[in-house]
Amino acid sequence: MATAEDLFMALEQFVQRFNSNKLVKKMVRDWDRHIFISVTDLELASTVVVQDDAIKELIPGESGKKDVSIIAPADVIVGIFTGKLNPAKEYAKGNVKFIGSPKDEMKVDAIIQYLWS
Repeated sequence: MATAEDLFMALEQFVQRFNSNKLVKKMVRDWDRHIFISVTDLELASTVVVQDDAIKELIPGESGKKDVSIIAPADVIVGIFTGKLNPAKEYAKGNVKFIGSPKDEMKVDAIIQYLWS
């Protein structure tokens, strides 16, 4: 079972890979979003702030704005953000809930897939 520390490390790794990848930065041009991540079994949450072609902040908890929400147990969140689990497959299995536009869902999925492939 994933812990709060595992979650923090997975998100930090994701932020580093995201911000150092030129193609991903092109993918998010003009795509400013607050991505709310809710970890259901640990009752934890984080907000990833994408702004100006980069992740500007990783905020513990809720920032107040939610353009996109990703809701799942810790093992699934950690697996997705470390590239060990495919977000689209986890969604299809019912292991992760995504709230946002279909376009945003596809963008998040594409970013994660690209970073870890």
